[in-house]
Amino acid sequence: MKKALLHIGIFILFSAQIACSHGEDEPEDITTISVNEPGSLSEIIAPSQRGSITKLSVKGSLNYSDISYIHQMPELLYLDVGNVVLPNNYFPDNAISSHEKLEAVILPVSLDSIGASAFRWCERLQAVRLPKKLKSIGAYAFAGCINLYDIELPNSLLYLEKYAFSGCKSLYTLKIPSKLQRISDYTFSKC
Repeated sequence: MKKALLHIGIFILFSAQIACSHGEDEPEDITTISVNEPGSLSEIIAPSQRGSITKLSVKGSLNYSDISYIHQMPELLYLDVGNVVLPNNYFPDNAISSHEKLEAVILPVSLDSIGASAFRWCERLQAVRLPKKLKSIGAYAFAGCINLYDIELPNSLLYLEKYAFSGCKSLYTLKIPSKLQRISDYTFSKC
């Protein structure tokens, strides 16, 4: 019962954060930035500030070095990159893997693919908002995300690669899209 109430409370908190990131007033504790030049995130957020950011909303264009820079924010709990454009509409391999504190993520609406091990071993990750046009989720993308319970696969999804959700033991229900063409081996092992 306590676990169910905890899940409901986290879902409400995450939903409120999502609403805030899409047009409504954002809470004061969210750091919101715009990046006009891919690769310039480290110039906008100084290395000395990186350790104090807990909630980050980014708009604009990023490249893979910017994503790597985000990964180096040790206190980051919430990440909204919903209004970001990435090269080839691809969230890179190992992008945020093994982040120790990340709990909620909103991915770019323009995203087509999530790379291999992108969020692997993000053990505190609970909620992920996937874009509506996503086509593939790479191998081990969310493997080991033991607290992940809130994720909805979009109807556009075509491919789930091997071990994509392996070890997601908090993932109790998941609606499989009707257009899905491939669920690879061990995609949901140890769930």
